[in-house]
Amino acid sequence: MTRTLHSLLRDAPPTRALPEDISPAREISAIYSDSREAPHHGDGGLFVCIAGAAFDGHAFARRAYDDGCRTFAVMHPLELPADATQLVYEDTRRALAQLSSAFYGHPSRELTVFGITGTKGKTTTALMTYELLSHAGVSAAYIGSNGIRYGDTVRRTKNTTPESLILQRTMRELCDCGVRVLVMEVSSQAIMQHRIDGIAFDTVLFTNLSPDHIGPTEHPSFEAYKSEKRKLFSDYGAKTVILNADDPAATEMLPPSGTVATFSVKGSITDARLPAPKLSARDIRLSAHTLGNTFLLCDAGGTETEVDLPLPGVCNVENLLGALSLCETVGPLPGDLKSAILSMQVEGRAETIVTEDRLRIVIDYAHNEASMREILTALAKYPHDRLTVLFGSVGGRTEARRGTMGAVASELADFCILTSDNPDRESPEAIMNDILAGFKRDCPYVMIADRREAIEYALSTARPNDILLLAGKGHEGYQRVDGKDLPFSEREIVERYLASHPRTVPCV
Repeated sequence: MTRTLHSLLRDAPPTRALPEDISPAREISAIYSDSREAPHHGDGGLFVCIAGAAFDGHAFARRAYDDGCRTFAVMHPLELPADATQLVYEDTRRALAQLSSAFYGHPSRELTVFGITGTKGKTTTALMTYELLSHAGVSAAYIGSNGIRYGDTVRRTKNTTPESLILQRTMRELCDCGVRVLVMEVSSQAIMQHRIDGIAFDTVLFTNLSPDHIGPTEHPSFEAYKSEKRKLFSDYGAKTVILNADDPAATEMLPPSGTVATFSVKGSITDARLPAPKLSARDIRLSAHTLGNTFLLCDAGGTETEVDLPLPGVCNVENLLGALSLCETVGPLPGDLKSAILSMQVEGRAETIVTEDRLRIVIDYAHNEASMREILTALAKYPHDRLTVLFGSVGGRTEARRGTMGAVASELADFCILTSDNPDRESPEAIMNDILAGFKRDCPYVMIADRREAIEYALSTARPNDILLLAGKGHEGYQRVDGKDLPFSEREIVERYLASHPRTVPCV
């Protein structure tokens, strides 16, 4: 694939160019932001210099030039030989998104794109939407925390919302494969770093909002975090906005114009600024045989359908209402909707394994105070002998949340196992002590730094009819230790342990 530089600059004009007389016929065969790709593309490559948290791409421009690159997007002129073309932008992250969209032929315009944001529930809502659409025969794709999925393709991603170049390249791939609908998670970091610039969203959805991702390397305050979330609903021209009317921040996400729809588990909305819910749930009750919910799904016309959802917590009823609301913008829901919902399992989100003696093992991504409270409160409502939670906290950037997670766990669980969760270069013992400092009551606990050992200890000491929550890692297939991502799948560890240590119902 090649584009003329002139055609790219129509969509992403620089503030200035050096030299000014750029040949309109110059061809660009690749765009990249990693200078190590320069040897693969020669003078047809366009190197976008990004100033990141760890490295500044401008410092590698000369290396890229020596490897053949002759076209650069920069935030300030560099000392490069005279035959180098320098395109100067105020923000090269924004430029990367705009240039990538143009290079790949604006693929989002050929798709129906759903964007989902919020503090919690993005992954579950997105994957539910993807599964429902696929079940209905719609050619759909998913991009988010759990990777890239369409057809038989499953690929992991580094970020919840990939970098703009990866997004645009992937969307072109989806278009070429006949995908019709893309369901994607949109993180606040992605909005702040312009990763989604150049994407034509059709419908955007808000799940909920609570303090998270606040710190020196993320957002400076809750207001700044909320402001980034709000941009998805005000700055990207979505035709339809769907809001969780039960969240207090819903009114702050109202767009300046366009169609607004809501969903609710409360059934009625008191704020006149929000329209009445198109979908709601009532009579929510615990499922008889699973860690799930049974409820009545109500539409705006008054039709009620009893639904069994095999996921715990009212939060997952909310997530399902959001997913159904998105699906309805595409067309009528499938006739066998109930069977599609009954078979739902979301990798790493309240993902449940039940043993013969009724030990219920729940793998969940809960990694902050709000998500920990939500999942523990939901699980505590189900009959059990003991509720155990195993968790830690990420190293290097989660100091503020550690004590609050300890407080919630010690308040709601019967037993806590403190362990590692991507400690990176920080001492696991120091992280565990920070968590322990927040304990609110005399809750029994153990500290086992090695997470694999901690999981095996939890399984070996679990009793029949217990609920064991493995919190924090969820879908992740790695553990970050000393700067390295080591293979680590919680589900595989559990399954291997149970295979070698089968749990049977004791004879009476």
